[in-house]
Amino acid sequence: MSKKSKRYTELKRKLEDLRDRMDAIKSNLSSISKKKDLLTAMGEYSADETHKQIALQRVNLESWKGVLDFYESEYEGIEKENAKLVKEKAKLQKDIDWVSSVIDSMNYSGKSCRNIIVKCSSEAPGTLSVEFSYLVNFVFWVPEYIVTLDKENDKITLGYNARVSQSSGEDWDNVEIILSTATPGIGARPPKLKPYFLSTSVVNIAPLHFDKIISTPPPPPSKSGAGRSEEGIHVRGGRSGHVSYQAEKPELTGMNTPFSTNFIVPRPVSLKSGGEKKRFLIKQSELKGEFSLYSVPSISKNVFIKSSITNTTGIPILAGPVEVYVKTGGGKQKVTNYVGKDSWESIANGQKFDMFFGVDQDIKVKHKLLKKEVLSKAGASKKRIRYSYLTTLQSFKKKDVDIVVRDRIPVSIDKDVKVSGVKIEPKEYVKEGDGLIKWKLTLTPKVKQEIRITYTITSPPDWEATESVYRR
Repeated sequence: MSKKSKRYTELKRKLEDLRDRMDAIKSNLSSISKKKDLLTAMGEYSADETHKQIALQRVNLESWKGVLDFYESEYEGIEKENAKLVKEKAKLQKDIDWVSSVIDSMNYSGKSCRNIIVKCSSEAPGTLSVEFSYLVNFVFWVPEYIVTLDKENDKITLGYNARVSQSSGEDWDNVEIILSTATPGIGARPPKLKPYFLSTSVVNIAPLHFDKIISTPPPPPSKSGAGRSEEGIHVRGGRSGHVSYQAEKPELTGMNTPFSTNFIVPRPVSLKSGGEKKRFLIKQSELKGEFSLYSVPSISKNVFIKSSITNTTGIPILAGPVEVYVKTGGGKQKVTNYVGKDSWESIANGQKFDMFFGVDQDIKVKHKLLKKEVLSKAGASKKRIRYSYLTTLQSFKKKDVDIVVRDRIPVSIDKDVKVSGVKIEPKEYVKEGDGLIKWKLTLTPKVKQEIRITYTITSPPDWEATESVYRR
């Protein structure tokens, strides 16, 4: 058996195995869908019964709480299993597509083949040039960003990159590439807004309670680099002679239109199907930012460096991963430190956005519960507890610095739970709604700045402000 025949047979067997596994996953997903439908129907029935019991003043709160706990537990298990299977299905589909493309390419003596028939007529002898355009699948590009802050001069440098991969079944040999930000998958027509009707006849428990409790994370970015639409890459031609080129510089040339931005790779590119990914520098720009310090002591004892930046690149910044670096020191002592990863949503040209550059280690923060004092007597119909918190900030910089500090006081959404006796110091704070508050403070070197928050919670005797109810 030839090497090609052996390889072909192995791939066919692998494809059959992958498809069998895909059928099993689809069957499991169908079963999960039926479980969710059954659970939702049970929830609607339980809600109707509860309304009847409330009307007759026979409602058993403990039983109803047990029902809710049951639904929450069941929905959480179902959603986790569903998310796991969806992730496996996506990976499996990617493997199936890749194996299929390789098998298809081998069906034509190892080369992908397409037949085009052109009929033309001419009244006189001459030369005719014909250019063909066609669409292929499994061609992707994703934006990637590298942002570096030079602390010596507060200069921000943005490296806007594109990583290209393709599994079309055809090797690209010295082709011209244009990357497009167009999103044909969205379509040309906007969604239709339908009326929003409310009714008390049916209470759908699942969306009401569990959509707020269980949040299924989006699938992770594909390891192949899939992210932009398959029509987001335009390839033209092919030239004699092989030039291996993996560009970081020079920058790509950009073409802006109201509908999309196109980036032209300045040199011919060779890229094998299913092979390596190549990264190209789209643009390198210097951005200006307004710097400040930011802290949420009740959640983190770190102070973060924040910058408000305006996109002045002249092109839109697409949603994508960001690597963040900070340069410290000066001259030959300058060191580039890797801070961590971030991600950006789409940012229009000229749009202002916030970015964080990690922790400022020259500011120290402490946050603690000073006192938890029970004010009510034993056996009282209401329980009253006073909480007192203390936050201390101290700067070890050489000059005064401004910082934004955020905290919160609890907000009751239950008529049987009351929050009162709120005292906040310093008093020069801004209310942001739903109990969130903000200070803009100036820290003097080595001088401690204190923030004190006190409040009282009145509740039924058996109620506790646990993490699930109120998180500090």
